[in-house]
Amino acid sequence: MFQVNVDGGSNGNPGPSDGGGILRDGLWSCFGGICALYGVATNSIAEGLALLDGLRMAQQRGLRNLLVESDSKVVVGWLNSGICNLWYMWDFWEEILYLFRTMNCRIHHIYREANMVADFLVKEGANSRIMDFDGDDIGIGRLQGLLQTNYLEMPYLRR
Repeated sequence: MFQVNVDGGSNGNPGPSDGGGILRDGLWSCFGGICALYGVATNSIAEGLALLDGLRMAQQRGLRNLLVESDSKVVVGWLNSGICNLWYMWDFWEEILYLFRTMNCRIHHIYREANMVADFLVKEGANSRIMDFDGDDIGIGRLQGLLQTNYLEMPYLRR
């Protein structure tokens, strides 16, 4: 089974926003990741767009049967119910639902501390350091360390 962890955020609500995601297999090997700048948006839009980017990343690699993890209880609730009540997200909500269903995904909420790699990628996107990468490109020092820490299930202390 493959796993996609996604996160989004904005500096202000609304404010400059970005998102990140990481794609891994069941053995925690990294197959790719993404950082994205979304412009001025709300936290909900950033979380939704990060989810869409993560699903697209998996679709481009031909993956199915995905476990999606997000620290946004709101987005997880929307997907589990199939209903998004924010009209300003409807532009991309249908694509999220389509990908989610056709790729046979399931989603669950995790705490931010357990979503540290995606959280890191959000911050990298905000700093415009990297945009997307394949598993072979994870030599980014701190990212490699976070992946190892995550694999070992060690606690993560944010800076």
